[in-house]
Parts: sequence; structure tokens; C-alpha cells
Amino acid sequence: MHWTQYPHHGPGAEYLGAPKTALELGGATCGASVALTRTGVQVTAVDFSAVQMERAPQWWAGEPNLTLVEADLTDYLAHTEERFDAVFSNCARTHG
Repeated sequence: MHWTQYPHHGPGAEYLGAPKTALELGGATCGASVALTRTGVQVTAVDFSAVQMERAPQWWAGEPNLTLVEADLTDYLAHTEERFDAVFSNCARTHG
């Protein structure tokens, strides 16, 4: 799990502590979410991009602790009753 586009730049997943559940804001490819699920964390990745949320299941089918949600984040939060131990975003933008 990397916090920027550069491997091993910044803190690792230990920064989140030891959550049982986590919410990723703008999950996109869901790489960070999957890294956490493989440590036993139940992760919900929310992204408004239909394209990303259509592709993510192709890559991560079978990840038992991953829930993918295509939604506007504020709408999702307004309507969910779920609570999360950790909330994070691993969104890194590059301009070329």
C-alpha cells in the first residue's frame, strides 16, 4: 500500500492502526483496498466512476473482504448505516 505514486514513499498501512473495517474514498483501481483486505480488513471502496467500478471486479473477483460501491461519496454516506474503523484515500494524480 503506497500513499503516492512512488513505492515505499510515506507511511504504510500501519498508519491506519489495526482496523476491522475501512472505507476507501475514490477507490479507482482498488489496489490499496485489496492490500488491506489481504490482511483481514473488511474494506468498502466507493468511487463515482462507472468505468472504474466496472473494471475493478474483473481484477479483484474473489476477494472476500472487498465491497465495491459505485456512488457519489456524499450520497453513499448519507444513506449507509455502516460505520468504519478507518477512512482513507489513496488518490494520487499525475500530470504529464
